[in-house]
Amino acid sequence: MKKYFLIIILSAIFISCGRKDDSNPVIPTPPSDILNVHNPKFGDNFHPGDVVAIKWSFPERIGSVNIFLYRKTELKEIIAAGIKNSGEYSWKIPEIINRSVHYRIEIRNANDSTFTSLSEYFYIVE
Repeated sequence: MKKYFLIIILSAIFISCGRKDDSNPVIPTPPSDILNVHNPKFGDNFHPGDVVAIKWSFPERIGSVNIFLYRKTELKEIIAAGIKNSGEYSWKIPEIINRSVHYRIEIRNANDSTFTSLSEYFYIVE
């Protein structure tokens, strides 16, 4: 009798451990401080004189941003400083610029330089 009782108890424990309750799934909330540069994208090709729509998403509480152009790790140009955090800026690529496949855009909080995001590499070619 004790063996049957023990088997029933152990069976109940194993069954309850394997049960999943999918009726109330937990969906993680994305953090409000996500910084992303959406455009330009990796591998985008541009030419001198092209107008590039730089796009980003920063928290709304950031009032203004700075936009920089890097080639590898070297700052090449301050594209814009202290502009409104609107999520988009049109930038005309200068006619005189080194051609390279190592350009990146950095968007930075104008009031806190640690709050920043870099684009993927894009190309400026002939």
